[in-house]
Amino acid sequence: MIVLLLVICMGSVEAQEKPAPEAAKPKWVTLKSPCIDFAINPETGALAGIDANAGTVTLYPRDYLDGKNTEVIGPVMVCRFPVSIVFKRYKDKSYFVVTGQRDGIIDVLDARNLRSVRRIITADMAAAWLATSQSPEDPSVYYAIGGVGGGRAKVPSTSSGQACPTHLWWRD
Repeated sequence: MIVLLLVICMGSVEAQEKPAPEAAKPKWVTLKSPCIDFAINPETGALAGIDANAGTVTLYPRDYLDGKNTEVIGPVMVCRFPVSIVFKRYKDKSYFVVTGQRDGIIDVLDARNLRSVRRIITADMAAAWLATSQSPEDPSVYYAIGGVGGGRAKVPSTSSGQACPTHLWWRD
């Protein structure tokens, strides 16, 4: 199976008086496996993709995305049926955080090499979405749980009924 990823340079999206240079035009990159979600490490330009069926994460270095013959890192096994991945910088370290829908596990991976830093077991069996702030001083990663029946998303709420995502954090 061939999986293609369209890479768009945002510089080509901005209004321009003249045509975008060749380097700014979209290009196709062939991935090693089908991915359902991605996160970019803004420090290196590397792209982490999750393959839900295989339960893996693969890290595509910037050079690979630029079409150079560079090795990828992975695939690395993570939680069952991973569906969401985010990049998180905390203090002087960088992570990819992955959650799956079938086992209540959230995996924290080193963003450089995909080595496991921590495996967090939640009380929720169907974590389906992750979000995080961009502040390196904020250790929080938020997750919401997916509902059963109709595919509706459910988010834990406060006693007042307002949406309140559950959050987790870790310290090295």
